[in-house]
Amino acid sequence: MTQRIHVTPAQIFANIPGLLGFYPEESIIFLNFALAKNGSKVRLALDFSSRTDLNDWNATKQACTVIADHKPDVVWALIVSGDSDPYIIDEALEELVDLAESAHLPLAAVWVTPEIASGSPFVLGVRAEEDSGITTIPCDPEWVEGEISDVATAVSTMQLVEDGQLPELSRADVLSRFAQGNPHVEVSASQLRRLAEDARELAATIRLGGGVDRVRDEFRTLLTASATATKETAVMKNEDLLFRGITIMSNKLTRDLTIDLVLEQAGASRRLLLAIAKTATGFPRHNALCLYVLACIATGTIAHNFAAMEVTLQENQHHVLAQCIVQAHMHGIHKELMKACLEGTKEIIREYGSPRGGNEPAEHVQPQLRAAAGSRGARQHNEQRETNKVTDRKPRVTDRKPLTATEAGDNEDTEPEQKAS
Repeated sequence: MTQRIHVTPAQIFANIPGLLGFYPEESIIFLNFALAKNGSKVRLALDFSSRTDLNDWNATKQACTVIADHKPDVVWALIVSGDSDPYIIDEALEELVDLAESAHLPLAAVWVTPEIASGSPFVLGVRAEEDSGITTIPCDPEWVEGEISDVATAVSTMQLVEDGQLPELSRADVLSRFAQGNPHVEVSASQLRRLAEDARELAATIRLGGGVDRVRDEFRTLLTASATATKETAVMKNEDLLFRGITIMSNKLTRDLTIDLVLEQAGASRRLLLAIAKTATGFPRHNALCLYVLACIATGTIAHNFAAMEVTLQENQHHVLAQCIVQAHMHGIHKELMKACLEGTKEIIREYGSPRGGNEPAEHVQPQLRAAAGSRGARQHNEQRETNKVTDRKPRVTDRKPLTATEAGDNEDTEPEQKAS
């Protein structure tokens, strides 16, 4: 999503915590612009921003290549480092310029600052030559050195505040927002398997020509409960609500039947889906995180979306919808992503919808899904000897390129703890 911040470096740098969702340290920040010409004036529209760890030059090299593939008109970089040794800073500047040249990245300038904070000093370290073909920056003093403007009143920060959030103190804090774990409700491996089996039965019923309206009415009921909850913790404590939501998120078909409802009631959806994602593991967790990000896009909130998808792909690098969302985020084509998701839901309804074209009563599906959750006391009695609780899967690092949706086809698994084939 294009962020139209057409101001000085001091003001642009103040927007970085709001753009990234946290205050970066020991980092290289890339600000990627599109040119908009109006007569003799040239305006820069910030298309997207990205970040790598300082001194992780393999990651920075890859970032330069990825950014160059998206063909921004102009790229600025900001090195954030608390190291005052000028030799180390000069070495970092040289390495960054070399990587940018190798990737054919239109790097116009690189600044250096010890930290992203109101009043923090910055200085221009590298500036593109006039004959380089890259749009250069002005020679005005405020572009050469200055102090970062007030972060609290920056455009991107105010957008977060309006959404009831603030930039996190670090990247680790952002990722922790999407870590698995609900302190109020535990779900066992056997419970997840039963919920996945219930979801498969629902999907089979849908493919036989029934159940579409049942699933959609059930999800509407869950959204209503989420919207009327007084606090987020009320949703996190509602075991019946969460188990019914996990069931719907445990299958690709039932998940896709809810996307238009997620976008229509984005606020309630965000609360519900994040609670589901923190309670479940595996496939339903990843589906809930993906739909959570779609709901965030619908409300214009994008600061933490990439982190949510990073967590998802660390846990399951083959998750197709997560890959599509990341690609759309990198290309800034959120509207196209939403349109494609809505078309997918409409196609499922056209193919499997009720012959009478109306909504089947919600009560037909509620007993089925509620039975999947069951009585907490009964489950504890039946599973008192069970000791293996579901835990986070360790992130997997791989050099394999992500599958595209076309390559992956329809191979997403419904089993919570299995990889997609």
